[in-house]
Amino acid sequence: MATMPLPVDAQPIDKRSGVVQRAFALLSAYDESHVALPLRTLARRSGLPANTTLRLARTLVELGALEHDAEGRYVIGVGLFEIAALAPRGHGLRRLAMPFMEDLGRVTGHHILLKIREGAEAVLIERLSPHGSEPLSFRIGGRLPLDSTGGGLILLAYAPNDIQEEVCRSFTLYPATKPFRVATTYAEVLPPSDKTVS
Repeated sequence: MATMPLPVDAQPIDKRSGVVQRAFALLSAYDESHVALPLRTLARRSGLPANTTLRLARTLVELGALEHDAEGRYVIGVGLFEIAALAPRGHGLRRLAMPFMEDLGRVTGHHILLKIREGAEAVLIERLSPHGSEPLSFRIGGRLPLDSTGGGLILLAYAPNDIQEEVCRSFTLYPATKPFRVATTYAEVLPPSDKTVS
């Protein structure tokens, strides 16, 4: 007689952790260039077997974390957005910053971007764009290296020393001049009392 599988909440902790890791692997298959994936592509990009991908995808659809588009492909669901919107570093900061972002947008007429630092990357958590402005490829939730944008450089200037050193080491375009350029940028960004970066 076949043994029925245990429900998730009755499974051992290590097995449940494996389920969570596989689910995150599935969700991590999506990026700016892959927003709608058929099952086979979803399995390939997540590195999971097709049967595991199908089982997890069906469960995530039931929970609202994934949805089907008009062509039957899997896309990120609104349920996942609703949960992600509660992240304190995103939601709380957005709520506080929004009035100032709106004022700045009216005065400048330019894109206004709000970012937070995650390791050596800047994560965009809000963006205001004026009507008729040039489109930006940097989407909300997207990541860019700290040294690739002005806002990222400000975050980098106030980052811990180990993050600053990591960014300097990882830069490959102009490796000989990068430490000097970063130090110069710090001098321009930091107020006088904070200019301790060498």
